[in-house]
Amino acid sequence: MRPVLDFNALKIFIAVVERDSFVGASKALEMPTSNVSRCISQLEDKLNLQLIERSTRHMKLTQAGHLLYTRAKPLLEALEQTELFMIGFTQTTPGTC
Repeated sequence: MRPVLDFNALKIFIAVVERDSFVGASKALEMPTSNVSRCISQLEDKLNLQLIERSTRHMKLTQAGHLLYTRAKPLLEALEQTELFMIGFTQTTPGTC
């Protein structure tokens, strides 16, 4: 089975949830709102689940969206911490890969 989740899509999803807005997420991520919306729609299509209920003025997480957020948030935080650790890591053993 091919994985359907990618970290960039999860990062965008989390930004939308935390800002309670596609526009707010697009500003925070410095990307067009249309790209944010498209990414969320593609994520929902890949999962075959509705993650966010949308109306013209409001959005609300579905049960699936809430579950994805609560599981993905700590994973992305751990990934970001690992990346920062590795950036600061200095190799002390010469001759290793």
